[in-house]
Amino acid sequence: MIDEINKSKYLDNSNEIAIIGIGLRFPHSESVLEFWDNLSKGRDLISHLPISGMSYDIDSLSEEEKERLVLRYGYLDNIEYFDPSFFNMNKKQAEQLDPQQRLFLMCAWEAIEDAGYNIDEIKSSTSIYAGASESGYSKITPKALDGMSQFQSEMSTMNKFIATRTSYTLNLKGESMLIDTACSTSLSAVYLASQSLLNGSSDYAIAGASCVQVNQGNGYIYEPNFILSPDGICRPFDANARGTVFGNGVGVVLLKRANDAIKDKDPIYAIIRGMGMNNDGNSKLGFTAPSYEGVSKVITKTHNDFNIDPNTISYIEAHGTGTYLGDPLEVAVYNKLQKNSKQKCAIGSVKSNIGHTDSVAGVAGLIKTALCLKHKRLVPTIHYNEPNPECNFDKGNLFVNTENIRWISKVGPLRASVTSLGIGGTNVYMILEEAPE
Repeated sequence: MIDEINKSKYLDNSNEIAIIGIGLRFPHSESVLEFWDNLSKGRDLISHLPISGMSYDIDSLSEEEKERLVLRYGYLDNIEYFDPSFFNMNKKQAEQLDPQQRLFLMCAWEAIEDAGYNIDEIKSSTSIYAGASESGYSKITPKALDGMSQFQSEMSTMNKFIATRTSYTLNLKGESMLIDTACSTSLSAVYLASQSLLNGSSDYAIAGASCVQVNQGNGYIYEPNFILSPDGICRPFDANARGTVFGNGVGVVLLKRANDAIKDKDPIYAIIRGMGMNNDGNSKLGFTAPSYEGVSKVITKTHNDFNIDPNTISYIEAHGTGTYLGDPLEVAVYNKLQKNSKQKCAIGSVKSNIGHTDSVAGVAGLIKTALCLKHKRLVPTIHYNEPNPECNFDKGNLFVNTENIRWISKVGPLRASVTSLGIGGTNVYMILEEAPE
């Protein structure tokens, strides 16, 4: 089966999508090059927060609460910076606009520019699929005195307008859709944007999400058995993993049908070879819990639908939140998937570097994986020292990669998978492959 799949490489790209442009803002990373440098060097990009930056009174906390206070967050610098004239806005319009939408707009422009296109070349056939988290911006903006001004202010801070606002500002005339599947929002956006391309509704598609909490300085009070880490460090797959830490981020990709991208000689980060999406239903412990059955089904179905042998996957970018329940569930699925593999398969999670960026989490993993494919290197998953005993790494071919190493496949082109799981049960799975030479 492997030989048959490898022989057909690039002979038929009709169901494949090319990632040709990237725009991003992640902690300590304001460009693709900066993000790749940080990942390559295994940097922890979560910031230590000063107590002076907290918006509530530290003296109001009990001594026990003070001991559980965690002052770490995936901080984004310069979220207030925006050039309204560049986007034909006046100062008042820009001030009203939620920073999440400002930054998404900037990243969408940068993704187009990164692909080498002028916005006027693609505006008539470019769709946007986008989502956003709750930023808190509406709570700190001055209240308008009249109804019209209040209406304009509300429209500028509502997440529902993130896609259409971008289409309007950039004069893009394809589909313009808001997506919200909680933590899997951005990878759901990529999935649906890809479908738009494959069915011919658009020729280019912008997909991603924005998560920018305007109050970044509060930290949190640790609660045992909750999803947040006791020390603000996310340790995917590690024995000491006790939860995640949140962070801000914006991630946008520009997509195009692979056949067209190859023909037009576009710069290609990676090819999306296969993709799937489903929901768990109620086959799990509760609404917020992941489901082994649901995750396993979307992965298995994707490989079957696109005729891709799972044993050709040599890297997995997992959801990997560093929770004691979620990590072992994912590893159990992948152990079963990789049981007949002739090569070791690395597994990792970008959340160890930047934390959980909520609606942006999926595209953050996708961008990391696309960059690894482009550079043919695997970057370290940090804060991993000893395997979580519940993950059963000794029963499969998986290993957590902790070094910057050359990426080599023994069975054909480099292939990876990306998984994103959303609270509420929407799972998205994608299979990526290195771009053709």
